[in-house]
Amino acid sequence: MENSDITILDIHDFKNAVEVLHKVKPDIIYASPSWSFIDYALSSAAKSFGIPTFSMIYSDIFSKKTTTERLASDFTRFFQNSTPTDTEQNKKQFMRRGRFFIYKYLFLLKTKMSLKSDRLHTIFIIWKFILSDNLDPKFGSDVIQFLENKSSLKQNLDIGFKRSNLIITGNPIYDVVFEKLSKEKLSKNKDNVINVLVAPSTLYEHGVWTKYQRDTTIKEVIKTLNENKEKISVTVKIHPSSSVLSEYQSLVHSIDSSIPVYQKGDILDFLVNADVMISFEGSTAEVFALLSKTPIVIYNFFNLKDDVFLNRELAIECKDAFHLISAIYDALSS
Repeated sequence: MENSDITILDIHDFKNAVEVLHKVKPDIIYASPSWSFIDYALSSAAKSFGIPTFSMIYSDIFSKKTTTERLASDFTRFFQNSTPTDTEQNKKQFMRRGRFFIYKYLFLLKTKMSLKSDRLHTIFIIWKFILSDNLDPKFGSDVIQFLENKSSLKQNLDIGFKRSNLIITGNPIYDVVFEKLSKEKLSKNKDNVINVLVAPSTLYEHGVWTKYQRDTTIKEVIKTLNENKEKISVTVKIHPSSSVLSEYQSLVHSIDSSIPVYQKGDILDFLVNADVMISFEGSTAEVFALLSKTPIVIYNFFNLKDDVFLNRELAIECKDAFHLISAIYDALSS
């Protein structure tokens, strides 16, 4: 698919990253030294061909998973019948996500083999990569890292990145946010009706929650808000790529079919008209809520620990449906 200067390639059309580079002939490559088979394959091929590689490390305020937590999460997701980018229910198949994991693993393995790496050494290196931390300089020592702030600089130096490869640039995503907010006219608290934006965090999609936990939380929140619909208006905005729209529509509309559920669209377009945002964990959406001065309620029904927004008192915590409405009012008056 092509659009202007953008070309989107399907990874399934290539056996390895070397084939990708032969087709694209890039001058520079984006590939993070994070726990990603595709990124590691691209950076390995780029190093072999002498192509410069860069990455961006932003949002350092969010907690990182330990290796054990990540492996446990990946094991749970391995048996899921869909991937985050699926949008049609008929794409579901047994262990679909696990099959894609295997494809990406083989993609990396074939890339290493095509670079004439020693077979046994390659297998050892790949499993060392699998068992590594989320961000490891051993698998991207030549990658130039663009950082958000000075604290990011110290963190990356502490884990072993070279100072010459670290450049503080700020986070360009906020430029768009501030520009948009400066032009938008906020229209909050109209007609004494509280406009509540429910922005579900992708805890289920990323293996932190089970399907039961995701479904239970969504239903509890929507049911409680719907019981107070004479004073509360509800809009649901899910993640643009990681979530499956039909699944959230089914959950929400089983309670009230009139509640809109959106996947497409900029989260800021929804925040400028929201009086309160309800989420389940601190993420980029919550940062945007702070920038738009939208109060945040984190519905912590399953008692997740060390949420940065709660630790820094940037959001109101609610642990059960009985206190959700009062938490909304507390957030509005905070």
